[in-house]
Amino acid sequence: MLITRSSNIYRALSSISSTSAPITTRLKSSLAVEPQNHYFESRGELQLKLTQATRADANQIWSLLQPVFRLGEPYPVDPQISRDEALDYWTKEGKTASIAWSNGQAVGTYYIRPNALGGGNHVCNCGFVTASEARGKGVARHMLEHALAEAKHQGYQAMQFNYVLENNDRAIAIWKSYGFETIGRVPQGFLLPQPKQGYVDVLIMHKHL
Repeated sequence: MLITRSSNIYRALSSISSTSAPITTRLKSSLAVEPQNHYFESRGELQLKLTQATRADANQIWSLLQPVFRLGEPYPVDPQISRDEALDYWTKEGKTASIAWSNGQAVGTYYIRPNALGGGNHVCNCGFVTASEARGKGVARHMLEHALAEAKHQGYQAMQFNYVLENNDRAIAIWKSYGFETIGRVPQGFLLPQPKQGYVDVLIMHKHL
């Protein structure tokens, strides 16, 4: 099932933007102590729901991050990053993390945070990870739709991805299908790990909300 921007989920989530939270409330702890209400539950074949991550979800988040970080791409992190360091990377520094669930299994996670402080905090930044067994099933699209609606709800005016590897064709295709444009390029900004090796450009992608 392909979820598009015109889906009922996206329209329903977008409708909450009229009650945007003040920007000053964004720098809260990203891992809630108590579970939060489900943001939405799709009723397509995927049966996906998203919840705000809690401290009890740390193991699930790590299980999603570990195989991706160990690969050495597409995130610019040390492939040998520890569990605690990875969780800090994903949930600290003003980030709010969410988890996508399907049939009780964590199949994806994303965070949202201000892209900058001060005069730049009206633009948000997000990071996404999908479990390998759930790729190609619409999980990334569901999470992006949720992130776009949540960004509006939090009062952001734009969303920006600062570090998109040019060889990440699947992600770039999804971002473009939702209206993201490439606004910058870092030539040979990332060294691919073995056995690929070689340098690839890093793209900066942006969308007004």
